Amino acid sequence: MWHRRSSRVKLISIQLLEPIIFINPDQDTAPVVRGTIHVMLDKTMILQKLNIHFRGTIKTQWKKEGKVINSEKQLVSEDLSFSSLGSTDKFPFEMPLPSGIPETVNSADIHVQYTMTVDMDYKKMNTILHEQATEQIILARLPDQYPIRMEPLQKQFLDWCKYCITIDKKTAALGSRLPVKIEITPFVSGFKLKQVFLQLLERRTIIKNNTEKTNQSCYFIYPAKNSLMLLPTRPLTQPWQASCYYQLPDNSKLSHSTMEYSNFKISHSVLVSLIVCIPDKGRQLTKTISYQVDIDLLSTQVNQLDEREYLKLPAYNCTMTGEELEKLNRHGLGITCPPSYEESIAV
Repeated sequence: MWHRRSSRVKLISIQLLEPIIFINPDQDTAPVVRGTIHVMLDKTMILQKLNIHFRGTIKTQWKKEGKVINSEKQLVSEDLSFSSLGSTDKFPFEMPLPSGIPETVNSADIHVQYTMTVDMDYKKMNTILHEQATEQIILARLPDQYPIRMEPLQKQFLDWCKYCITIDKKTAALGSRLPVKIEITPFVSGFKLKQVFLQLLERRTIIKNNTEKTNQSCYFIYPAKNSLMLLPTRPLTQPWQASCYYQLPDNSKLSHSTMEYSNFKISHSVLVSLIVCIPDKGRQLTKTISYQVDIDLLSTQVNQLDEREYLKLPAYNCTMTGEELEKLNRHGLGITCPPSYEESIAV
């Protein structure tokens, strides 16, 4: 029987190679957790056992007949043991995870969490002691390979105006800015644009026994800092247009979108509302023009990625030395280095 060490000084720690594991929408692609286990034992201690445990759980909450029902289910359980302990104090590891597991989610009704725990047994003065370290693992979904821009919206015609509302992105990360463009051509005299509202609609669906339970939340979003949509102060007499960046909230207020999994899905829509006034028999009627479109909201962590990283090529340098190239030439195996990347794009 082992004893848990009472000292507060940690003898073991986990260093992840990627603090955030980005997963591809292609569910056949399996994510991999990589890193190093650091063990700090003195000469009086002998390492006996070192194991890694990766666990993933999903917790859901919904109402049934007025009662709140909580459920918890294990999504994944993977273990890795080090067979050769030796005298080293660093243990690199690589643990492939099952393909198709969902990303980390923290919403009002759905929680998906992953943890990595390392258990270590060591011997000191004929006593087996135990040490444990735990690290939260975050899985974040990358956008798919399809274009991330919206298809242009065709102009819509009403009796009193023609309008077009353009949201330039169909995929955006929480915490980023969403570009919105509004175009209006009045058909009647005295047409006024009074207000513009943008809202995010979140739908959280829990799938249980082939039955879907959906809850919805609605959030207003506002123009981003240093961005403002100036509305006309007078009735429109000619075509009018304006653009503005709206600030998407971070993940402290709402969840990101998810793919549709076997037991849950989270989706979002953007709702644009235009409040207009039109003349009618000597009085002003207030009308609302609404436009709704689905949007894929990605985790805040994706917003921290520089999109240009996907476009960068690896170093395009020859790895052979001059002597090695000369030796190959003497044997009739001539080879030349490819041009540098800078040279290739200068052509």
